Amino acid sequence: MATGIYIDPASASLLQDRFFTHTQNISSLARCLAAVKSTFEPQGIAVHTADRLPTSKSSDTHLYVSIGNHDNYKKLVGRPDVVLSGFMVTESPVVEPKIFSKLKSAGHYYKRLFSYIDQSEMARLVRAKLDYITLRWPMDFRTVDEPLWSRSGRKFLTMINMNKLPRVYDRELYTERMRAVEFFSRTDEIDLYGVGWSHASRRMGYTWVPWTIRKRQIAFQDWVDKIWPDPLLVAARKVYKGELSEKWETLSLYDFSLCFENVQMKGWLTEKLFECFRVGTIPIYWGATDIEELVPSNCFIDMRQFANYAELHAFLRGLSPTAVKRYKEAARGFLESRAFEPFSKERFIEIFRAILKEDAGISTTV
Repeated sequence: MATGIYIDPASASLLQDRFFTHTQNISSLARCLAAVKSTFEPQGIAVHTADRLPTSKSSDTHLYVSIGNHDNYKKLVGRPDVVLSGFMVTESPVVEPKIFSKLKSAGHYYKRLFSYIDQSEMARLVRAKLDYITLRWPMDFRTVDEPLWSRSGRKFLTMINMNKLPRVYDRELYTERMRAVEFFSRTDEIDLYGVGWSHASRRMGYTWVPWTIRKRQIAFQDWVDKIWPDPLLVAARKVYKGELSEKWETLSLYDFSLCFENVQMKGWLTEKLFECFRVGTIPIYWGATDIEELVPSNCFIDMRQFANYAELHAFLRGLSPTAVKRYKEAARGFLESRAFEPFSKERFIEIFRAILKEDAGISTTV
């Protein structure tokens, strides 16, 4: 009798176990899933992406966990060897509203629903009362990277983001990122990094439009961009420094980073803030509306405290080296404290340890 965990990613590009590839520039979620794999496989429990789910064998137990993917679970309903153990909401509604529109139906099939978004927000988005297990975005480090954190002679300000548009505009921050870059580009005080800045902005999320038509739409958008480019994109391209090969190395070259989530929403806190903490860069944060309940306010600069970017600019330029050091030390202290444990790789692995115990009756070692 065999037992395995099978992860269904939102993107087909992550199948064939590519979700577990450990490189610096993939998401911390993928790195922590790689840690799940390396933790349980030595104990005889297979961990793969869902395309490697074996054919039905009644004596086996296959635990299926979807990472925001609604496309495949109904094919598994009724298989005696498969347990629909969990569905994880790992994307925001401005990027992938389809996740939320289909969640009420999916909730009847899964044993557990996990969400990074606060339950009060989820009830509004799904328009149904469902029980969720609260997740915190998992990180695979618990302290700073000392050589990068200690780096001196830094430049002023950076932003690292892709050039994208939201699928839905309710409380989105994609546009705000562009406005911020435009302001600081006026005096060439920001360096921009990321993917997609050489062409028109691409819209995130699922669309029903066939790819043959989408290709024509994209070509038309790129043509318009060459003739009548968006002024915000023009400003961004003035300060664009290219794509990244080493994200943390580049981030550590700056005192400050514009660190805006893609949406303003209670509970929606991703890895961006913590990556800054790791390398000693002070994040200018905007996103989770309850951020001060999740992370001590002395670790970051809260963009909501400023009426505009001129006020922010004056504040940043007025900070003394001592004040900058206080932010860095506070962030380091938070990473090394018990308060950071909900965001730890170890806490994320415990979710799967509990699933194994409850759904397959298997106890694993730490």
